[in-house]
Amino acid sequence: MPSLPLPEPDDPMRSLLPRDKILHVLAGGALFAVGQLLAGPLIGAVLCVGFGAAKEAWDRLSGTGNAEAGDFLATCAGGVLAALALAAPALLRLA
Repeated sequence: MPSLPLPEPDDPMRSLLPRDKILHVLAGGALFAVGQLLAGPLIGAVLCVGFGAAKEAWDRLSGTGNAEAGDFLATCAGGVLAALALAAPALLRLA
């Protein structure tokens, strides 16, 4: 799969988060959303946390990646953001 070009260090459009962390946030959000839409928020949370932990365990045990707590936290943060986005309509009706 071709990789996206990286911005130059002095590029003002350069992200504050590394590309890897952005991908973890997106994956966590997608996992939570799919789980919630198919079976409810608890399943969404279990999928998000479970896959995040399994991915980092795989990286550590297989030696094919770099296991980082930050990656796990970014995956969980994506799940939290998705939970807030999916709950927003109901929360706004309460306000």
